[in-house]
Amino acid sequence: MNNTVTASRAGVSPTVFARMGGLPADAVPGASTAVTDCLDRLHDVEERLEALTQPLIDQIFELVPDIEDSKVRRLVLQAKREVFARQAVAGRAERALRAVAPSGLLAAFEEWREQIDRRDALDASLSEALAADDAEMLQALDRTVSDPGYLASLALATPELVARLLDRRPAKALSERLVRSLYNYATRTALKTSPFSGLTTVNIAGADGRGRSTRTVAVHLASGLLRRAAHDGALHPGLVLESSPMGNLPAEEHDRLVMLAQYVHQDGIIFREELVTGADWAPTDYPDTFVPGVATDRVRRHLDAGALRERVPWSRGEAPLAAMSSVFPEGIDGVSADDMLGAGATGRDCKTADAAVRVRSMQRLTEFSSRVFCHGELGRRPGGLLYEDREAPWPVPDVLSAPGFREDLEDLSELMSPWIFRSYAYDLMVERFVARYGVGGRCDSPLSFCMALAVDNDGDRELSAAFIRNQRADVEQAAARSRLACGATAAPRHLGVMLQPVASSWEDLSGDEHLMVLNNTGSGIGAYQARFHRLFGETFRQDLEAEISGLWHGCKVLELTAWADCNTGQAMCTGVLPELQLPGEPKSPRGVPLESLSLIHDPATDSLELWDDDGPVGLAYLGLTPQHLLNTYLHWVALLADPWVRFPPHTEAYAALTSGYKRLAEGAIEHEPRRMAGRRLVTRRESWLLSAPTLLDAVRDGEGLSVRRIDELRRRQHMPRQVFIQQLAAGGGTTNDRRKPQFVDLASRTSLSSLSHWLDSGANMVRITEALPGAGEHPYHDPAGRPRVSELAVSLRWPRQEEQ
Repeated sequence: MNNTVTASRAGVSPTVFARMGGLPADAVPGASTAVTDCLDRLHDVEERLEALTQPLIDQIFELVPDIEDSKVRRLVLQAKREVFARQAVAGRAERALRAVAPSGLLAAFEEWREQIDRRDALDASLSEALAADDAEMLQALDRTVSDPGYLASLALATPELVARLLDRRPAKALSERLVRSLYNYATRTALKTSPFSGLTTVNIAGADGRGRSTRTVAVHLASGLLRRAAHDGALHPGLVLESSPMGNLPAEEHDRLVMLAQYVHQDGIIFREELVTGADWAPTDYPDTFVPGVATDRVRRHLDAGALRERVPWSRGEAPLAAMSSVFPEGIDGVSADDMLGAGATGRDCKTADAAVRVRSMQRLTEFSSRVFCHGELGRRPGGLLYEDREAPWPVPDVLSAPGFREDLEDLSELMSPWIFRSYAYDLMVERFVARYGVGGRCDSPLSFCMALAVDNDGDRELSAAFIRNQRADVEQAAARSRLACGATAAPRHLGVMLQPVASSWEDLSGDEHLMVLNNTGSGIGAYQARFHRLFGETFRQDLEAEISGLWHGCKVLELTAWADCNTGQAMCTGVLPELQLPGEPKSPRGVPLESLSLIHDPATDSLELWDDDGPVGLAYLGLTPQHLLNTYLHWVALLADPWVRFPPHTEAYAALTSGYKRLAEGAIEHEPRRMAGRRLVTRRESWLLSAPTLLDAVRDGEGLSVRRIDELRRRQHMPRQVFIQQLAAGGGTTNDRRKPQFVDLASRTSLSSLSHWLDSGANMVRITEALPGAGEHPYHDPAGRPRVSELAVSLRWPRQEEQ
């Protein structure tokens, strides 16, 4: 391999995205001063009681043997037990104690009793203050849903909830369950930044916001309907079937290989599994493509097995359900062409609609989905049927012009550079290629080669070992491997970072009066920007294509897409570049089939490159699905595009993943201080790790969580009052909210009620992190002057090793 010196400083993409909260950060009130003052004074009283109780018990203990009257002695012992429990002493027991107590004990008891009375009075005041906070919370939540724009966005995220709100009689009090739901959505919208409709909007830093929006109906509705067409026993002249790809390279004792397609719908995760196995049994009498007319039992069996697959009838960028209605005018298994058109038009119908119309549209779309997936494949409450992206309607400052922010990015690139290194899995791929074709060898069937690598999937022990080596690399090993080249097809080293500024205003980013929190890392080639290219229009797409293509310096660059026929998030990222055409994916006239290219070993960089007749071809993976989750042969194709490991141990995501594997003793709490780097970078927030039972046992009071008890826990562990809590190692996909951090105000009964119902006592571990930025630390303010949570998506790209 060719070792060269690597510059640690990365270039910065000129396209920085800002995610903006859909509600003001102060839309959900925190605990009032009355509550926090009561808790402070109660803490002082409890500390004083702690100091007074044991000496008082000792004095009573010394008194008891000298009491001759057994009845009095029993009453004094009762008083001692009540003092120990820090409960007000019952009347008879108190009178008995006063009657026999010497002056010193009596004075100690008076002081102790005074603190008990203060505590009880403060408890009563706390109850009143909490009730007032509850009432204020109800009013605040009612104000959020009185905003027509917020309610319309909520109608897409949770139409059932909005339907209940719209049907509720004005005078009827909100149920506790409804309050919890409204609180969860309001805090998510005000304090988190996950783009969806108006709950979190996006804009380009330095641009004026125009409030544009775009909607996408879930593509898995069309793909599910297409599979129904092949199985409903009806004549479909537009149905075209394809033989699944065959690999001509022997592997794992198989002379030929076949790729079997199976669609998976599980916990909100939808993808196409491509199982590669021996083709000894696979039928060979089908043409490459054919129109089956009425599918026979044999054809349906081979479809079920994956040996045959339906050809996707829509092109990239085309509306799938509209295309399906044209290709299948006769309808599919009771779903008419008009039904398809109606479902496909849901996005258009919702463009300017209010919440009520949106609820009805979503109900119709849900009913349509139940007809497509009539066996419950999508679960009891399918979600993700309609996606809406919205541009923030306000300008966002050009943060790249702020010197302080530029310094933060310089510090960040130097910190991260050693951890962007050549994957051991890519080394394994090159090693296996050279073993077949020799140094400098050439393969004219790249698909067959990648299929040969993917036989039997999880049974590849060498690949598993390579993944483990990637995870266990220390900084010296990673830095050495960051200096290795990966050839002309691969992207340069890159990293996408999600940054959250902590400042009172944007102007503070120009100097030292701010912090910059590193939230997460991912791809820095352009996947995040590609996600919104339809929202920002054709000029933006052209500029993005030029920016991404420029990273390959004159090569033709193709876009790697995976599962765009069935996964909406993946499909929304496609269309920026000409695509590398792969089995099962929608195509466009600009696309290039993988099998039209050759795969060549470059001895100078010990890398693999895709070539066409004109030379090397670059490959950019722009999908939202993280590369390590791509399965079977797609994983190997993606390695050609992106052979870099990008999981630096400086991030919240890394901490959450590794913490999920820990096991702490019952009652144990592990504290990790805030981690800083460079001048102002926060690489990890302060956190506390504990098991869910430990948290629940410490703060539960009857059926709920006690504000008093959780405040005691907070003070013992020096936690802030406002935190995020994440359940670690929770299963499920993107629709499982238990996996996502939840904001909690530890002095709010509404917040604790929400936490109590959200927290799973069976969760392995719980990670509590400081809420940073906190109140008064959000630099962006909307035109009304109210603070908005913001997060910046920045792409870092290092120079190619070959060029240094």
